Amino acid sequence: MFDAFHYGGFQAGVFVLIGDLAKGFLPVWLYLLQSLDPLNYGLGLVMAAPILGHDFSIFTHFRGGKGITTTFGVLAALWAGGLGFWPLGTFAVLFLLFKCIILVSPNYYLTILVYLLFPAISFLEPIDSYIQYGLVLISVVVVCRMALSKEVKDRLEVKLVWKH
Repeated sequence: MFDAFHYGGFQAGVFVLIGDLAKGFLPVWLYLLQSLDPLNYGLGLVMAAPILGHDFSIFTHFRGGKGITTTFGVLAALWAGGLGFWPLGTFAVLFLLFKCIILVSPNYYLTILVYLLFPAISFLEPIDSYIQYGLVLISVVVVCRMALSKEVKDRLEVKLVWKH
């Protein structure tokens, strides 16, 4: 998505941003709307499917993006479907924490850190186990994608910005 902003300009970037959000949002939201009992293992699979398709796209020879925006779309659909704001809020807070307060760079390590912490934190909250299952699947997909990535893996740097 960031390449679309960089190489295609603002309009192309916004178009890709909306598409990536919708790619995650629509399948989960439609599943929640049509299912008589959405809280089952199918929900976890439907949550992970858009990220799997984004990260390992058949259209790009199984090389895709990180799936961050698509994950936000999936979590927004859970919220819109009445399953709570907690997953979306926690995911956003983790990214903001490691981008604004505790700077983790390069983004390769930031992404892995957030996707490892996110499902772990979900076990501390009172959310449905089927949603936790979906969060774990999403994290496995993204961490596997990052492990196979050719992204620059410079030395890990952590800086604390928050000072009294």
